[in-house]
Amino acid sequence: MTGIARARYTLEFKQEAIRLVQGGQTVSSAAKTLGLSDQTLHNWLKADAAGRLREVTGKAISAEQMEIALTYIRSNRNAIVDYGARYRSGRRIATSLAESAVNSLVGRRMVKKQQMRWSQSGAHLMLQVRAAMMNGDLRQRLREQPHISGLPVASFLQPIPPLFRAA
Repeated sequence: MTGIARARYTLEFKQEAIRLVQGGQTVSSAAKTLGLSDQTLHNWLKADAAGRLREVTGKAISAEQMEIALTYIRSNRNAIVDYGARYRSGRRIATSLAESAVNSLVGRRMVKKQQMRWSQSGAHLMLQVRAAMMNGDLRQRLREQPHISGLPVASFLQPIPPLFRAA
């Protein structure tokens, strides 16, 4: 997945949200009612006061694309870090855990000291094998017979006999 697209709201929706606040509702309750963040509604109020409230133009998100994004988020809910909450609570935000995982996957094979040159596809395949080893599912994945066609190099998922025997 390349990324999650932001929701786009019509100008009428934004104006109705602003009317709720101007009608006496708090920003927090109006945002909750409409399924928005407080900050989004605050931004719309500021833009309206400055005369800059407008509809976002661009490519609309299809229902299928939205469902794919929601499925991804639901499936990975426990692994997704709420950096906003961490920041607001004064906790440290660091990438060291991700960097450590990448360093352990890449390991010594691709550092300059080894003087090895890897093609992009070769490095990608090697990292798939290393990730499967670290996840503990290399044996299972070597037993699978995926339907991959037209690859110029053998995928680690379709092992050549020596690799299959070694696993």
